[in-house]
Amino acid sequence: MCIRDSTKTVSTVMSLPGAAAFEALGTASGVVLASTQVQQVDLSATLSCDAMHHMLETAFKAWVVDDQASPLEEQILSAEGTVFVPDNLAGGDSKWKLSFHKKVKHVGLAGLEENDLNGVLNKLVVCFAAAKSEPGQGQEKCCVRKYATPLKGKVWNSMVVDLKLW
Repeated sequence: MCIRDSTKTVSTVMSLPGAAAFEALGTASGVVLASTQVQQVDLSATLSCDAMHHMLETAFKAWVVDDQASPLEEQILSAEGTVFVPDNLAGGDSKWKLSFHKKVKHVGLAGLEENDLNGVLNKLVVCFAAAKSEPGQGQEKCCVRKYATPLKGKVWNSMVVDLKLW
């Protein structure tokens, strides 16, 4: 067992019956361990939102909307896929279902024409769930990133508000 009292962290490499979790209660002269009975531990693999968006940043930028469509209408691009991620805990690969969505909206004052637009809102969404063998066992998690880009030479006074409300 390894105990570090300066950071109040405890780690163990051995099994201790009846004590599945520890909390370090530090004092100047030593460390006292308090044990807690844990009823359930989730050891399933997980994916990080930051890592997912970082990995997909270039792909999302290259995924362009229909340039023939009216910029006054919101456009939505969607795709789905399945990936296999190495899972050391399970001793193999974990199957993940992913969905990708990109929403693009041009912003201007209500009732203005296309040439009176101030900027573009982009919403990038990645949803993923571990594919389980039993229905209803996997929970979907979605990661959302939003960006606002003013058009060149335009002043967009309500950019922050528009981005938050979208």
